Amino acid sequence: MKRHDEFSLKIPNWDKYNPRKDYKSIPWFRMEASIFDDPSYTRLTSFGQHLFTFLLASCARLNSDSCRINVGLTSSKTHMSPKSIRGALDDLETNQLVNSVSRSWHVRQTCVTLRNDTTRHATNVTKRNVIKNSQTKKDKKTESRRHAKTKELWELYSTAYLKRYGVDPIRNAAQNAKMAQVFKRLGEKDSPQVAWYYVTLNDNWYSKQGHSVAMLLKDCEKLHTMWKTNRKTTEIDKKSAYWANQLQSIEDGTL
Repeated sequence: MKRHDEFSLKIPNWDKYNPRKDYKSIPWFRMEASIFDDPSYTRLTSFGQHLFTFLLASCARLNSDSCRINVGLTSSKTHMSPKSIRGALDDLETNQLVNSVSRSWHVRQTCVTLRNDTTRHATNVTKRNVIKNSQTKKDKKTESRRHAKTKELWELYSTAYLKRYGVDPIRNAAQNAKMAQVFKRLGEKDSPQVAWYYVTLNDNWYSKQGHSVAMLLKDCEKLHTMWKTNRKTTEIDKKSAYWANQLQSIEDGTL
């Protein structure tokens, strides 16, 4: 027997246990003394015999050969566990003392619930996929617009970088985002020229950093000013040149 919460049951030969048809409900049922001579009854377990008595009483209240029982409610009245009740019902059916008219109520409810849950889950998954796809398309459009805006900026930076280092600079989403910030801060017209100028600088610090896009972004306003004023050397380079001249003057004896 499959697991259910409710059962519709029928007692075969109900007239043997209650011959009165003229009452809607009666407070008794008949059980003959010879019942212990009936193999179908004596083969029952103690749980089966106890539950059979309960079912006879339930049918007597309705004066009907059929009744509907709830496993939880029956458990509280008979002090039998739900597992014992289901096992006893199996026993009663096997010995043909009870016929199970319907045992599908809980299954139908479960199937409906599972179907609804499955539908909701599928709907939620579909919504998440739609949102994810929408976000992916949005990200792609954003990346595409970013590429279009920074095309000339990247071209001049990459050309100068290739000329200086002999390899192309790494380009990825993080680099594109930094270049977009450079473009935003310096403008469409000046940013490509500043990028070119930056890579051509023979500055020790920028050289150590490999003329990275990160340093271009960090110092873009400063580099813009240097480019505008046509400064090819930084303060560090000037200091280096100053001390070189001082040393040369010492060697020449002019200092």
